Amino acid sequence: MEGLRLPGVGVRRLPARSTAFLGCLLVTVSGFGFALVAPTGHSGPSSSWVEPGNATARASFHDPVASGVRHAELRSQPAVRGVAGNGLRVPTVLPAPVVNDTLVLLNDTLQAGNFLAGHGQGPAAVAYDRGKGEFFVADMGSGNVSVINDTSQVVVATVAVRTSPIALAYDSGRGEVYVSNYENASVSVISDTTDTVVATIPLASAPGGIAYDPAQGTVFVTQYYTHTVEVISDSTNAVVKIIAVGSAPYGIAYDAGEGEVFVANLISDNVSVIGAGSDTVLKTFAVGSEPLGVAYESQTNQVFVTNSNSSNVSVISDTNFQIAATVSVSPYPGAVVFDPNQGEVFVAHVFTNNLSVIATIGDVVVRNISIGAGPAGLAYDLGHMQVVVANHGSSTVGVISDTTNAIVGTIALEDLPTGVAFDGALREFFVADSSTNRLDVVSATTRQVVATIPVGIEPTAVVYDSGKSEVFVSNYGANSVSVVSDATNTVVATVPVQAAPEGVAYDAARGEVVVADLDSNNVSVISDSSNTVVRTIPVGTGPIGVACDGGKGELFVTNFGSANVSVISDSTDSVVATVGVGADPLGVSYDSGQGQVFVANSNSGNVSEISDATNTVGATIAVGSVPETITYEAGQGELFVTSGVVDKVSVISDMTDLVTSTVRVGGNPDGVAYDAGSGTTYVSNYLQGTISILSQALAPPSFEVTFTETGLPSSATWFVNISGEPAMSVRASSGTGATQSISLTAGTYPFSASTTNKTWAPIYASPFVVGASPVAVSISFREVTYAVSFNETGLPAGESWSMSFNGFPASRATDGGTDTVSFAAVPNGTYPYVIGVIPGYSATPSRGNLTAHGAPVHQDINFSAASERGQYVVTFEESGLPARTSWGVTLNGSLLTSTSPSLSFSEANGSFPFDVSLVAGHAASPSSGSVHVAGATPPVSITFRLSPMSGPTHAPTFLGLPPLEGYALLGGIGLVVLGGIVGAVLVRRRRKSPPVPVD
Repeated sequence: MEGLRLPGVGVRRLPARSTAFLGCLLVTVSGFGFALVAPTGHSGPSSSWVEPGNATARASFHDPVASGVRHAELRSQPAVRGVAGNGLRVPTVLPAPVVNDTLVLLNDTLQAGNFLAGHGQGPAAVAYDRGKGEFFVADMGSGNVSVINDTSQVVVATVAVRTSPIALAYDSGRGEVYVSNYENASVSVISDTTDTVVATIPLASAPGGIAYDPAQGTVFVTQYYTHTVEVISDSTNAVVKIIAVGSAPYGIAYDAGEGEVFVANLISDNVSVIGAGSDTVLKTFAVGSEPLGVAYESQTNQVFVTNSNSSNVSVISDTNFQIAATVSVSPYPGAVVFDPNQGEVFVAHVFTNNLSVIATIGDVVVRNISIGAGPAGLAYDLGHMQVVVANHGSSTVGVISDTTNAIVGTIALEDLPTGVAFDGALREFFVADSSTNRLDVVSATTRQVVATIPVGIEPTAVVYDSGKSEVFVSNYGANSVSVVSDATNTVVATVPVQAAPEGVAYDAARGEVVVADLDSNNVSVISDSSNTVVRTIPVGTGPIGVACDGGKGELFVTNFGSANVSVISDSTDSVVATVGVGADPLGVSYDSGQGQVFVANSNSGNVSEISDATNTVGATIAVGSVPETITYEAGQGELFVTSGVVDKVSVISDMTDLVTSTVRVGGNPDGVAYDAGSGTTYVSNYLQGTISILSQALAPPSFEVTFTETGLPSSATWFVNISGEPAMSVRASSGTGATQSISLTAGTYPFSASTTNKTWAPIYASPFVVGASPVAVSISFREVTYAVSFNETGLPAGESWSMSFNGFPASRATDGGTDTVSFAAVPNGTYPYVIGVIPGYSATPSRGNLTAHGAPVHQDINFSAASERGQYVVTFEESGLPARTSWGVTLNGSLLTSTSPSLSFSEANGSFPFDVSLVAGHAASPSSGSVHVAGATPPVSITFRLSPMSGPTHAPTFLGLPPLEGYALLGGIGLVVLGGIVGAVLVRRRRKSPPVPVD
């Protein structure tokens, strides 16, 4: 269901209606409903009836929007939301609201959960069930049948049938009601015991009028497009006969006196008479122009036929099929019914909203009765001697006493609730019902309607005035505002305003109520002490929503036609700013917690957030299709936004400007009110006729948790992430300790801390526990450092070596192997080192820089002999060892070891013995010998090979396998051979046994 936008009128919500046919002509014929309807998508309870050729008739397509600030008290135990150390507020995660109950306004019943109540819309026909004492009403617009108790005049059930139910007939033999579904080409059968559909009968085409023949147990249904009447057996619910009649048959009635069925053929301007027993056409005779309604009058055995285009009624004798009289009536006669108690015939006139009453004796009009909008269907209630009228235009059923001809009841088939306001003083909420022009008062405790208050035409928006304990209701169709006392539930004043009042807001500081006058492009300001308009203020085009900003003393008005918001100073009564927002802004609400104003942009699918300090738009929040009304809930720090097209409410956190949840409600939610005391939200569902009651658990008490940082340098950023909670804000350190805060409920919370400066690491204790008091959590940051080490090789045992690293000295005596010197860990950076000088040896490298970059650092230092005067270098070079294997040589009694492939000694000229140290698993060649030094000496090569004992060994085998496996194989072979021998013996024995005797 799309909203229809009309220039200067705003968004108009249009309930779905049936397709127009016969040039938009639809009249009711003896329990078979027809009425003029507007073009598809342009009809509704508030649509005015427009006669052909009346170009000046104005159709009112109204989409009431309740906007403005609702009076809301702070909840007794509000949800506490934290403020981070950098000023950012951290939201408490609140549970999503759910629809706990649904109040059905039509019959004041409370249903559990999100109950999608059926309702009547555009009633087209009515039938009386004398067995149950109930009316059955075909609700053409909603595809339902409403069941009404004729004593209490209350809707007791709503039965969903198929598309466009248009006529009904009561089957007294089976206690069932037959319903023709025009657009679905079917007939639904409803049990009046269970009020449920027990069968659906497919037909050839669009069915029209319907009549029941108790003698034959059959139901006759006219078929407009096939020019036939289909006959249904009520025992089998199957079509048993198809009878050709005149062109475009519509109205139909059963004549119990003659056992005949009369059919009005609209296009051929005649009536066909069918023998109910033979199912054949007995007679066809001409009547007036475009006959529609048919009714049988049993006292004089006559049939009355309404001729819609002749503005008269043909009276036909059912014995000779002659026209006994022609009675002139009001234009466009349609539905017709006989009242046996008074001997009168009632004729409905859908365009003039009245009934003609014809006396059957004399066949003259004896009176006219004004009735509801678009009377389309008629039935007679024999039990209470009253005439029942289905008013298509107002979605009501009128009840007329046939003795006084007075209206004794008007039953609404649908409620169209719009604006809602909550009265915290009396714990009641007030609902504007635009279909019945009343204000429903509902107890928040019992959740029942406790009063209904008539107000003006098409009440739209509602606001509670806490200063006067009064409710102000804008009456869109009456250009007025009703003032209702919440103490007496009566209207105490009616204040005229300008054209088409829509949104209302209460300005507590000045004791005034501000009204957006949609069609006059201004706002009216009403004093709540005098109940008079004290000034009007021009604004933008099509003002529709109003909110009062108590913090700034300003009013915010959404201008639907100019896509902006007018900001009015309530001290100067002038527009001080105009703020552009999205397309077609509707609802508006002031958020006192944030000092912001939120605007629902219906044609942009989003919400604009306006700062009341700068009057500029900050965030724009996407919410989906056609957001309409918006309400701030102070206790929760949330905005509730209704989206009528998709039947949902979006919940926005005012701290994060994010949609935190969406809630499905009834059809076309329109108004929202909040009960802060119980955390309950009331949503009026315009097309569902219900109030969704949403409950949201009150947030448990929470306590501030403060995180304090130490150790970080100035301007470093740091983070806190708590498991299961939103991420904390980023905070720049001051260098002297900084804090972040969040409010949390009782519990145990694991968390982690970090910083963007990776040279620092946090030290903290996780988790922390929140009990019943504030919590302080310390986080210290230390600089990250990395180990530094130097490994020496090449010096003989007992030699000492020294070095300095980054200015710090260290020394160590070697054992002839690999020695390690370690320094204190350092942070990332580049640091110098120098190796001390050792006579007779040179270090490689002897100096340099080490760089720490996210990992420990290490440097190998290799010493080699350096020749002195009278000394020469003797070098041993190995091959065959794995890399970095330690090996050694003793020369002239001195041992050197190394993990590198070479060793160097310094010796004078002469011959010196050497021995190669043992290396596990290897044999050296040569393993010993002597070196003759005579000046420069060639290197001595030492070759290592795997020693024989370290090579692969061969275990003993059997049959080419390890012993255990070999013996197992041999045993297996033996078993197989033995098994074969035993099997052969058994076979031979079996062959020698005598055969088994056969009897």
